[in-house]
Amino acid sequence: MINHSRWFAIGLVATYLLFPILGLAVCPSLEGLYEKRRDLRKKYERVFSENREMRDMYMKQIKDIDRKYRTVIYEIFFEHEKNEYNTFRKCCVSPIKDGYLFFVCKLIRYYRDGTAELFLKDLPLGKEGYDDLWETDDIMFSNDYSSKPRPKLFDEGSFVSLFLSILYRLAVDGNPKAIDNFLNMKLFADGWVAEYIADNTLTLFENHPEIIIKNWNVIRRYKLSFRHQEFQFKANDLVKKYRDLCEKSNTDTSVCKEVINFLEQK
Repeated sequence: MINHSRWFAIGLVATYLLFPILGLAVCPSLEGLYEKRRDLRKKYERVFSENREMRDMYMKQIKDIDRKYRTVIYEIFFEHEKNEYNTFRKCCVSPIKDGYLFFVCKLIRYYRDGTAELFLKDLPLGKEGYDDLWETDDIMFSNDYSSKPRPKLFDEGSFVSLFLSILYRLAVDGNPKAIDNFLNMKLFADGWVAEYIADNTLTLFENHPEIIIKNWNVIRRYKLSFRHQEFQFKANDLVKKYRDLCEKSNTDTSVCKEVINFLEQK
């Protein structure tokens, strides 16, 4: 007689071995913390100038959550250094509903696979998505992080700077979506991030005129501005570079005229 319960149990084990992700909780220590942290940030900002005691209480709760995030995120980075991805496989199962892990998983997946399409897929175009990116940086680099060993990648820069460098690299490769995301991010950035994007946008115009012309339909949607004094030193040479390129190549005349007119008016 066939023992059905025995064969059912064997089948479950085989399924688990073939598909180990099934049945596992995804980042159980972080479950629900994304929504909770966002809610605490709103409360913190609401009472910031009105109630110091409440403000400090909310910030303490945020830091407690950040420590839990850092434990998991650091583990993902440390495992990447050893070419191991156990925590990544648990935490980075699509679709990723956690806005902070979303950017972490994108970064590590690109370092692992180098696939531009996956890196750029579903990247946000708007303030709310970028707020999660800035907050991910805050989580990784809050005041108490430096006392612990940190992933080697952070010797190169902050989380946002690592993310931006990949996005810019793909823009330099002429990827239209990367260019769109890079310029869109400038609309919602400030401080060093806004400066980084502005400086590298000018560099893109200087060093890659063929990419600018080819992707002008994407670029023209943004009201670009360059640092006035820095640009003026380069303006004449830059305009000449584009004129020469347009004369020597079989380029859409209307696009060339529009780009050159844009540069001449800066």
